[in-house]
Amino acid sequence: MTDGKIAEVVLNQGDRDDNSENEDNIVNTAEKVPIDIMVKMCDGLIEGLEQHAFIMEQEIMSVYRIKERLLQQKALIMMQTMPEQTFKKAILQNASSTSELDVVLDSIYLPLVF
Repeated sequence: MTDGKIAEVVLNQGDRDDNSENEDNIVNTAEKVPIDIMVKMCDGLIEGLEQHAFIMEQEIMSVYRIKERLLQQKALIMMQTMPEQTFKKAILQNASSTSELDVVLDSIYLPLVF
């Protein structure tokens, strides 16, 4: 498979038919590589490809496009997880405040019990 074909397959992943579910299940059993590592791999690949005259600029641009899509996906994931983490943090703070309040109230009301 040529570099251009690999780049095309990666760039068109969202355009797949729903009939490829069986193939997806097989592929998804492997552990996913983190986006940050893939971005670093793209940087290294671009740096290496730029050193060779026989590599066409269009092929290098394919790697740049892949890198851009990875960075966009990372930003999207960050935007989705930030509100969730903020919500969890608020719940935990509320829970700890409630238990501290319970301790204070118990210490106030316990001496009043005869």
